[in-house]
Amino acid sequence: MNVDQIEGDWRVLRGKIREQWGRLTDEQLDVINGRLDMLAGRIQQAYGISMAEAEQQVYEWRCFLGTDAPAERADPGNDGAAESRRSLESSQSR
Repeated sequence: MNVDQIEGDWRVLRGKIREQWGRLTDEQLDVINGRLDMLAGRIQQAYGISMAEAEQQVYEWRCFLGTDAPAERADPGNDGAAESRRSLESSQSR
C-alpha cells in the first residue's frame, strides 16, 4: 500500500488511526483526509510530542500496514542505522 492507496482508503483506515491515536477526533481526521504530513502534525498537537516523534510514529504505523515509505522520508528519525549499515557494507567490500 502506497501513499495514494492510503488516501484512497482513508475512510477504511480512519478506524485503524483512531485505534492507534485515540485522541484524534473525527473532525481532525476529516481535515487530514489522508495527508500523512497533516496526520503527523495533529498527532504532535494531540500528544504534545515533537514533530520528529510524530513522524516516526506515522512511519512505523505505515510499516505496520505494509506501506512503502517514500524515499525522502525512509528514515525520519535519522537514527544513524542506515549510515551504520552503509559503513559496514563498504568495509566488508574492501
